[in-house]
Amino acid sequence: PTVMMIARLLLVTVAIGSCFADIGRQICIDSPAPQVAECKSNNDFVCTGNFIPRVGNRFGFCNQTNGQWQCCRLPVTPGPPSSLPKPRTYPFPPSQPSSKKKNIVFILTDDQDYLLKSLDVMNITRNLFMEGGALLSNHRVALPICCPSRVSILSGRYPHNSGAVATTPAGWCGNGIYWKGPEQNFSLPTYIRDAGYTTGLFGKELNANDDSFVSPGWDRFFALGGQSEGHYYSDWYCDQGKRYDAGPNEYMTDAISQRARTFIQKALKDDQPFFAYVAPHAPHTRATPGADTLTLFSDVTAPRWPSWNTSAPDKHWMVRTQPPMDDRCALASDSLYQNRLRTLVDVDKMIGDIADLLQQNNALDDTYFIYTSDHGFHLGEFRMGYFKAQPYETDLRVPMMIRGPGITPGQQLADFTSHIDIAPTIAHLAGTVPPAVAKVDGRSFAPLVLNPSAQHQLGVTTSSKPWRSELLFEFYAGGTIANPPAVGPYCKHIIQAWNNTYAGVVTTEGWKYVTFQDNENFEEMYDLNSDPWEMSNLAYIAQHKDKRDELATRLQALRACKQDGCWVP
Repeated sequence: PTVMMIARLLLVTVAIGSCFADIGRQICIDSPAPQVAECKSNNDFVCTGNFIPRVGNRFGFCNQTNGQWQCCRLPVTPGPPSSLPKPRTYPFPPSQPSSKKKNIVFILTDDQDYLLKSLDVMNITRNLFMEGGALLSNHRVALPICCPSRVSILSGRYPHNSGAVATTPAGWCGNGIYWKGPEQNFSLPTYIRDAGYTTGLFGKELNANDDSFVSPGWDRFFALGGQSEGHYYSDWYCDQGKRYDAGPNEYMTDAISQRARTFIQKALKDDQPFFAYVAPHAPHTRATPGADTLTLFSDVTAPRWPSWNTSAPDKHWMVRTQPPMDDRCALASDSLYQNRLRTLVDVDKMIGDIADLLQQNNALDDTYFIYTSDHGFHLGEFRMGYFKAQPYETDLRVPMMIRGPGITPGQQLADFTSHIDIAPTIAHLAGTVPPAVAKVDGRSFAPLVLNPSAQHQLGVTTSSKPWRSELLFEFYAGGTIANPPAVGPYCKHIIQAWNNTYAGVVTTEGWKYVTFQDNENFEEMYDLNSDPWEMSNLAYIAQHKDKRDELATRLQALRACKQDGCWVP
């Protein structure tokens, strides 16, 4: 059904124009051999293919027309030399919530890592959340690719229960198909709206939207259209069931921010509690910065952790066969990393603008903010130039931060949380619970972050069951052995293959176990306490056989779990 089909399609569409540009010349790295196109002016034409800007004050890209490499201009003119926005300071939230219903702002980035230091450039976000709220440092996704992960957020279910397992209609994702089924009656926004909230979605919902379908539960709906490869400029959106085509100078993050702030402003004026689901596409690949951030991070490289460009002969087939990253692959990976950071600075400004609006209207103290990403990302780990979808910590762990009344500032919690917990948590903060028909697998983490007085004020009840001691993650690649692997457009590494279907468990004791559905029934096991970068697979070491068998049994139970059965104290 498959991720592979999309990846192969993307390979066809992005092999044109994947280049790095210097003033006066452009080095095209996706040609059979590196070639140079001389740029005669800034105004040749606009590329329609994929591209990655090089660094610094470069202005253009390459494109191939009739076999010739030509130049094309940026969609916008770079502004003056960029600098990071100044940190904005916000008062700490009150320790005791007021009696008013609380506003909720949920911010969801796309492909943002936790372990590759992308949060370091987000000064406003760090101040708002990490100084003024709580960081849940052991938060992992249920499935590390876009649409199925987003369904887990909106449904509170593991993929094996939601049925949303791949980024295609056949995988129950794309074009709003998940919410066109019976699930429409118990998605997160439906029961938040039933609790007395006005609801709005701004940005990327699942993976694609048609231009006439408004997903159930949303009073205001401004959803990114098309497939997962957004262009950042000249995109189209489903705007309340009508197609809206953005202009060539309308930057995606700005368009999303402006609509979200208009929605919030109206809700404040009407004295109506609101739930704003704000989902910028950044820093997803094609990570195209806005004009104000184009010259940032020119000398930055992706982190060279121990696993970076390292051979992995003890890993599953898809990883152990990766070729070494050559210089141009490393350059592509680093350039993408720079642009990811630039797009996140644009998101950082968006978050500051929303927080400023609330502060100016004396509503910040009555608002909960939650920040996370749909999944993580790798950039060179185990020779994989860039992508997601792997069972390693770079791809599974994402930022998870929350702030608001009753949350003690500066907390860092190590409890295991997952995207399946987000829906019940938001429900808790809104003074409700998911209906029984929603059949959620997750559990609210509000009791972990709220002080006892705030829990009492909000009516948050703590379960008698202890918090979880293990967590499931899954991935369904689709396809068969007859489907050739999908190869990345910038580095000639495999980004997806039929045998990258797996399930795994990670435990609070620090163990991680993964089993693959392939013709080897391959297994991997790591002691994350002594090996946080997963360099040594212990699954086939005789002295660890008992631990492997124990974890395999625990995983087997989780793979079939439903609702409360997914909780193992």
